[in-house]
Amino acid sequence: MTPGEDSSLTISERNWEILILTSSSAVFLLTFYCLLVGITTVFTHLYYFPIILLAYRYQKKGVIYSLVLSTSYLLIELLLQYSNTVEIFSALLRVLCFTGVAIVVAYLSTNLTRKQQDFFNLSQFNESIISNANVWLAVIDAKGNIITWNRAAEDISGYSGKEVTGKNSIWKQLYPDSNYRKKITGIITTITREKQFFTNFETVIITKDGRSKTISWNTRTIPHEQGVLDHFVAIGIDITERKQGEMALRESEERFRMLLQNANDGIFVFELSPKGPGKFLIVNDQMCRLSGYTPDELTHMTVTDIDVPEQFEKVPGIMKRLMENGYAVFETDLLTKDRKRIPVEVSTRVFDLQGKQTFLSMVRDITERKRAEDQLKESETFLNEVGEIALVGGWQLDIRTNDLLFTKETYRIHEVPEDTIINLSQAILFFDIPGRSTLEAALQRCTEEGEPFDLELPFTNAKEKKLWTRTIGRAVRIDGKVVKLEGTFQDITERKNAEEMLKKSRIYLAEAMDLAHLVNWEFDVASGIFTFNDRFYALYGTTAEREGGYQMTVEAYAREFVHPDESDLVASEVQKAINSPDPNYTTKIEHRIIRRDGEIRNIIVQFAITKDEQGRTIKTHGANQDITERKTAENELKLLYRELEERVKDRTSELQKTNEALKESSERVQLLLNSTAEAIYGVDMQGLCTLCNTAFLRILGYERKEQVIGRKMHDLIHHTHPDGTPCPISDCRIFNAFLLGKGTHADNDIFWRADGTSFPVEYWSFPMRRDDNIIGVVVTFIDITERKHLEEQNLKSLKEKEMLLKEIHHRVKNNMQVISSLLFMQERLVKDVKVREILRESQNRIRSLALVHEELYRSANLDEIDYSAYLHKIVRQLSESYNVDPTAIQTQIFSEKVFLDINKAVPCSLILNELMSNAIKHAFPSGRKGIITIDFKFESGTYTLIFSDDGIGLAENITFEWTESLGMQLIAGLVKQLNGTIVSDRKAGTKYTITFPE
Repeated sequence: MTPGEDSSLTISERNWEILILTSSSAVFLLTFYCLLVGITTVFTHLYYFPIILLAYRYQKKGVIYSLVLSTSYLLIELLLQYSNTVEIFSALLRVLCFTGVAIVVAYLSTNLTRKQQDFFNLSQFNESIISNANVWLAVIDAKGNIITWNRAAEDISGYSGKEVTGKNSIWKQLYPDSNYRKKITGIITTITREKQFFTNFETVIITKDGRSKTISWNTRTIPHEQGVLDHFVAIGIDITERKQGEMALRESEERFRMLLQNANDGIFVFELSPKGPGKFLIVNDQMCRLSGYTPDELTHMTVTDIDVPEQFEKVPGIMKRLMENGYAVFETDLLTKDRKRIPVEVSTRVFDLQGKQTFLSMVRDITERKRAEDQLKESETFLNEVGEIALVGGWQLDIRTNDLLFTKETYRIHEVPEDTIINLSQAILFFDIPGRSTLEAALQRCTEEGEPFDLELPFTNAKEKKLWTRTIGRAVRIDGKVVKLEGTFQDITERKNAEEMLKKSRIYLAEAMDLAHLVNWEFDVASGIFTFNDRFYALYGTTAEREGGYQMTVEAYAREFVHPDESDLVASEVQKAINSPDPNYTTKIEHRIIRRDGEIRNIIVQFAITKDEQGRTIKTHGANQDITERKTAENELKLLYRELEERVKDRTSELQKTNEALKESSERVQLLLNSTAEAIYGVDMQGLCTLCNTAFLRILGYERKEQVIGRKMHDLIHHTHPDGTPCPISDCRIFNAFLLGKGTHADNDIFWRADGTSFPVEYWSFPMRRDDNIIGVVVTFIDITERKHLEEQNLKSLKEKEMLLKEIHHRVKNNMQVISSLLFMQERLVKDVKVREILRESQNRIRSLALVHEELYRSANLDEIDYSAYLHKIVRQLSESYNVDPTAIQTQIFSEKVFLDINKAVPCSLILNELMSNAIKHAFPSGRKGIITIDFKFESGTYTLIFSDDGIGLAENITFEWTESLGMQLIAGLVKQLNGTIVSDRKAGTKYTITFPE
């Protein structure tokens, strides 16, 4: 037995053990005694008592214990009666009897225990059913005393079984109102007298916590053994919620009737007839008001009687949607009794009523909504116009379909047509890759959590234009659920550029402040504390760590850094600024400071003030500049100035002598100018004439120099272009001498004479300098009228020669074509294949030369041809000559615009002819496919021609030095003629790289 088991069980088990052990010991001792004295029969019957006890108590184990006890008896018999065979045999039979009795008793005991356990389990099960039933179960005697009270009864009433069992006072507690209790007692008495039980009898009880509950009672009688009805089973069901539901349902029906009649929407019910919509079954007052008909009139009408004619053709489609989806929403016009049209929205649902398909429709007057929609469209148009003016676009995202709506400005920023439909995935692709994930995450948070966002991201529109854009978005909720996102979209590229420029400006400002030894600071008047920075402390030869931070009291600053002789001056100026009523007050102070290393330096302090709304000075802020070097320079300058004054006095007399010499020199210069045949004049920085010579006056038709001195020369002689259009001073090359600071030259311009006529001139302008500063320009010009006549004659002669040369090239080309044709004719007559091949190669060589002359004939410049264009023509010509299948052998040409003169074009063309012919004939045997590549370029004074094919390649024993091939020999000789080099590469097909100088 475990310590946790019941003590009564422990005592009972111990008593059993004592009883069995005592009886077994007594029988054993008695048997031993009787056998000693010769008694062999009577005592043996006593063995049945302990054997039966063992089998009854311990069942299967008891049989084993009984067998042990019987065996002990048999051993005593053998020990004491071993010579009495009859007695031994009798003892053996008795042992078998003992064992049989033990087995029978154990079997009966086992069945009895099982029956007891089954009965106990059944009792427990029945008690569990009663206890755990979800209905109130109570067993009551004839006097109303509670015999059984289950857990549901406790939960419903609030009274426990202990409180009510064996009592009948519970009924007064459940029905505290004596009148009500008397009433239901009388009803119960009447019912039980007639039926002996009642069914679904409803009463209202008061629970222990004071709540009212409605209970539905059912009773059954429990007859006594003699048939007397002295016990009842009462079954109660808590129907409080059902009663409340029924009450709510009645109230709901009443509210529905009131809602139907008082609804703002028209409501009607109709059913289908074989011909379509049937008559109205139910209509509400609002439907009558909308249509103008009475309820009686409408119930004798059908839906089609109030539909407009154009709606009839839409009815089949609406009915189809109704049958498929169970509902349909559509807009139409309602035809009233006085034949007016009212725009309405109809929402119809289908339901089953007594086995018939019936339709419930709600009709809403949307006249105001239509008007509002029109106003909304006008508002959207207005917002689009405002967005275009403000350069702010709008967008809206339907999160169910991922479709986007853009305003005009948003379309303009994307540079896509306004009728383009763009979904979210396409819109995100306009943003640069680093910003896409940021935007997608923001959109996801806004959709799931309603979190707004404001992003600035790089953007590339449909025209590949790089922009910066600002996207603002927020969630739109309906019934607490996010249904769409909307926001604004703005091109902020200019602002970003401005911010970048501002950032650079700040950097430049910081660098400028460092260069200028400028530092800034701020002073709070109320606290008397300065705020400095690292640049400030650097000026004073200290650091923030040494001074304990970036803030310092005014007293500490004056004590530590201001020179004692000037502290009063500084304090006075600061106090004057603080007391000034002028909000724009600024001032400057120069004073000395003492650095931490003891060095005394000079600074200039410029500062301003900041006032609050009451006009009180709350802050001063300014900048300090180290002017020690400037002060030193000023002192040195003062000394130099005094020395200069002394020297000026000495030099004044020397200057008078110099002026006289200069006057004499000027007269000599004027005589020199007047003696030249070229016209010369000078202008100052304002373009006014300062000097001129006699040739100038003669060529331009002026009589004396006073007519031009002091006048603006550009407006006087250079005001108009040769074509008669005005010549602004910005186009004047003479004026450029001022800007460029160097001489200019022109020989295709005109000057204007005093009489208004013009003439061609060639002029040179040179800036006049004094101490490396330009003080004016000197212009020399000559009349080139006769030269122009000669140039026109020479130009005419040159054009005639060019025409003649073109004709020569044309005739050379024609002659070569004739030679090529003769060779072609000869080829047709020759039977020998090798000879025919030689003739064809000769034709191709002549054609390549003829093509050079044709290009020269067509070229605007007779000295050279566009060789990149020539390459395409000669490749096409050779391909046609050898009947090359373009799908088998492809030719790729890579060439910039490269020009060659005839001396290089002819040999280069022959080389290309030979290489191309060899590749077509030998590189791709047996229909092999391949690619021929030609790359021709000019870099750093060297021409490079790379010819390659991916054919079978060239044998290792064939080289330009050892070959019997005329073509290879010709290529080597032509490369040598060009002073070039040729390198072959046979790793993959054949590749030739030819280079030759310009």
